[in-house]
Amino acid sequence: MKVDFAKIANLVRFLVTLVTAAILAFVLYVSRDHITEVAYWMGLRGYQAETLFILVDIVALTGKVLNTGYFDKPTRRMGFKLMLGAGTASLACNVGAGILIHSSAGLAVYGAMIVGAAWRMLDGSELPK
Repeated sequence: MKVDFAKIANLVRFLVTLVTAAILAFVLYVSRDHITEVAYWMGLRGYQAETLFILVDIVALTGKVLNTGYFDKPTRRMGFKLMLGAGTASLACNVGAGILIHSSAGLAVYGAMIVGAAWRMLDGSELPK
């Protein structure tokens, strides 16, 4: 019986992609929760506080994707600017939720790890050109 290593490699790649997507969904959920807590702390109410993560995390992720090697230099430059601005806001909200709301250094570090995990998972440097 001949082993088809290509099929095994494709299955492993699919499973790793599935696990990565699940972790990224978890990271986005936790980050959304932190951003919403900070939004309520800043005085936003209702839908404004609940949807602020769209203007922070989704914009940062869009910038991160636009910064990959698939795009031309002007698009990557624009993606870098989006990523830098919104990513900094995301980091501030995730760390701020721990410090300002819960007065916990541990939660602040956890918030920083959440943003770092999303950043690393969407690095793009390993993507084929």
